[in-house]
Amino acid sequence: MNLIGDVRHALRLLARSQLFTITAVVSLAAGLAATSAVYGVADALLAPAPGVVDAGRVVDIGRGERGQGFDNMSHPAFEYLRQHATTLTGMASVEFGGRPLSLTVADSSERVFGTLVSANFFTVLGTQAVLGRFFRADEDEVPGQRPVVVLTHRFWTRRLGADPRVLERPLRLNNRDFAVIGVAEPGFEGVALAGTD
Repeated sequence: MNLIGDVRHALRLLARSQLFTITAVVSLAAGLAATSAVYGVADALLAPAPGVVDAGRVVDIGRGERGQGFDNMSHPAFEYLRQHATTLTGMASVEFGGRPLSLTVADSSERVFGTLVSANFFTVLGTQAVLGRFFRADEDEVPGQRPVVVLTHRFWTRRLGADPRVLERPLRLNNRDFAVIGVAEPGFEGVALAGTD
């Protein structure tokens, strides 16, 4: 019975002080909206990337200096870790952040984004190819021997009209011809926060 009396008393006080009531309601609404937005962004950032099988088992290893920062490591350091790691099923190398590239088609060019990865990148993540194949182990052993590229499904459909003959002709990136060897499954755009092409 005491609770009902307290609620009635509180409602009478809120009715008398309308400015306080409006301020309290607006503050509560703003707080709830901000909390929902933060949780929505966190959920989107922490959700597993499409095309990554068993994302809960994927870890990101980077280099720091004196306990600070998170950055790329050298290729020799990566190879050493890959050869000596005993607790990981597999290790793949991926460039932190990606890079802008110039795509030339006919007489025009546009900026696209690419990411350097090791040959086993797609295998470690469990991603599937919808067209062609992914990298072979020998395709990242000799730099520049045969430049190859895998496209995201989004880029392939948006920019190249989902043409399956894309595997038959070169793609010119940064004034160099690359052989398109495959297209990744829909939704997969790498593992960085900003997608790649």
